[in-house]
Amino acid sequence: MNQFKDALSCFEHLLTHHANNLTSGLLQLQLSDEQFIIEVKQLINAHTSNDQSSLFNDLLHGQLNLLTNDHQLLQLQGGEISHFRLEQLIGYGGMGAVYLATRNDGQLNQKVAIKLFYPSIVQLHGQKHVLQEAQYLAKLSHPNIASVLDVGKCSIGTYIIIQYIAGDTLINYAKNLSQKARLEVFQKVCDAVEYAHQNRVIHADLKPSNILVDNNGEPKLVDFGVARSSSMNHEIPLHNAYIKALSHEFASPEQLAGESLTTQADIYSLGRILEKLLIQPISTELQEIINKSLAPLPQQRFASADTLKQNIAAYLAHRPLLWFKHSKTYILGKFIRRSPLTAALITSTIAFLGVACISLFLYQDEQKQAVKQQYELLNFYQNLLISAHR
Repeated sequence: MNQFKDALSCFEHLLTHHANNLTSGLLQLQLSDEQFIIEVKQLINAHTSNDQSSLFNDLLHGQLNLLTNDHQLLQLQGGEISHFRLEQLIGYGGMGAVYLATRNDGQLNQKVAIKLFYPSIVQLHGQKHVLQEAQYLAKLSHPNIASVLDVGKCSIGTYIIIQYIAGDTLINYAKNLSQKARLEVFQKVCDAVEYAHQNRVIHADLKPSNILVDNNGEPKLVDFGVARSSSMNHEIPLHNAYIKALSHEFASPEQLAGESLTTQADIYSLGRILEKLLIQPISTELQEIINKSLAPLPQQRFASADTLKQNIAAYLAHRPLLWFKHSKTYILGKFIRRSPLTAALITSTIAFLGVACISLFLYQDEQKQAVKQQYELLNFYQNLLISAHR
């Protein structure tokens, strides 16, 4: 006989004494009435479904709040952060929104770019981590990297104040440039990436729109996103939200797969940028440089941004890329392209020596013929003299 007057009283008992596992608690009661057990199980199932629904609703509500807050970052024109007024939204992406801002404290006439991180990104990485990574950027000082002036948090969100670059994106700027000029600008981009890597910072979101060219023709790396400290000493896990925020056209295969991040991810992105930057069709050598940058496996790519830059320099200087081809014809052809005057002089010298050798040979042959003729003439007179004395 059951010790409970009905299924509801049994269910309440289970909630009190077996809240962590209601089904297991029901089995421990060793009830004999099958119909009674079925009714209690129905109450347990209803309770579980309600809990799951409540949890889902809580999660959905939290996500909707984050999305709402993310969207609000795009509507802050006219607002203020620190002693700056947000004048104009100049860009936004997977990590946050960027505003052109002007200083409003009367101390300086200054324009800056202020990047506000989406609340969802801050929640994913943690505010402390976001600010810490921003500090990595603040330590970078390079003519081809936009300077980080300040970092902080306010009621609006977590932000970075960055040097404002008045210019155009790399691809737009390069439209009127020759192939050689495009490669020279790209070399400066490689310099900036190499410098960041040497200072243990991986950009992790390199793409043409994140490279601005100022009015002096100097390219500037911007928008490192949440800067990634170099994984030379430790692996960095990649979250799904971070992966979704990446530009899939320029992100490396290992980034999109969520694998640990290394400097080789930036090498891949540089290869994609170079591919977009150059005037088509391109030479076989340039294509091979791009292909090596885009190798599927990180260890198959160029070892560093500087190595990539040096290969571009070798191509521009008509020096052979020995990893690409090692034939004597290829190396000689590069020498002729690199030093046409020297090659012409050497060719002329070889031709002169050839002519001289031939001339000497012909002269020697003529001399032999003359000696032979003289000998024959002497022999004739000698025979004639002999005949006369007979």
